[in-house]
Amino acid sequence: MKHFIYRFLQANMLFCLRLYAMGQRKLNIIQAGANDGKSIDNMFRLITLPKSHAIVLEPVPHIFSQLKKNYAAYPQVRPMQIAVGDNDAISSLPFHYLKPVPGEPFLEMYNLWGSFSRQHLENFRGNVPNFDTLFCMEEVPCLTINALYKQSGFEQLNILATDTEGYDGKIIDSVDFEVVRPHIIWFEHYHIPKPELIRLILKLRKENYRCYSLGYDTLCVHRRVQWADALLRFMRFVHPNWYLPPNCSAELKAA
Repeated sequence: MKHFIYRFLQANMLFCLRLYAMGQRKLNIIQAGANDGKSIDNMFRLITLPKSHAIVLEPVPHIFSQLKKNYAAYPQVRPMQIAVGDNDAISSLPFHYLKPVPGEPFLEMYNLWGSFSRQHLENFRGNVPNFDTLFCMEEVPCLTINALYKQSGFEQLNILATDTEGYDGKIIDSVDFEVVRPHIIWFEHYHIPKPELIRLILKLRKENYRCYSLGYDTLCVHRRVQWADALLRFMRFVHPNWYLPPNCSAELKAA
């Protein structure tokens, strides 16, 4: 029963995204941590719509090569081999990931764990027998969301999506909402420490976003979007604990 409820709530979040997209004449998207564009990715269908214009970002060279191939047939998609930072004064940062080595076993899931944090990657050491052989650290170029938006030429950023293995909170927190105010923000909250996540959601609420969390991710819908999340609002009315991050319900309900 719990599995059915989870799948139902997850489907409602994805339905919100697609309903919003249906109502837009043009869809501008920035995706940080795009990986290869398809692996465990809720954005691929939206990004490849004819009316979409997207910037997709991936710093790891061998993953970026696959990302370019997967979007080669979509000229409205601009892949960039960079990471997203949280400070305009910093143009590059060390990035830690696992790199395929000829003759060494390498599973596709290893591509999901790259991070600015070495400790984050080290958490998966027990799952990778040849961890030290595959481990790679290199300096990668960075841009903030604010800088990317200014360079994009977008009149409005419709969707900002991030999946950056623990750096999502810092990226979203660094957004200058006087410069860019996405209609929808989708970010992975799973690796964000609880106090940081609570502060972030409270900040987003003050910026007039309605936030819905489930599983690994949080969906934030700005109040200017009046109808796309109507079902989510109804579900929260029915059950106030739904769509709150795990272990944060009491703090966020009291705020």
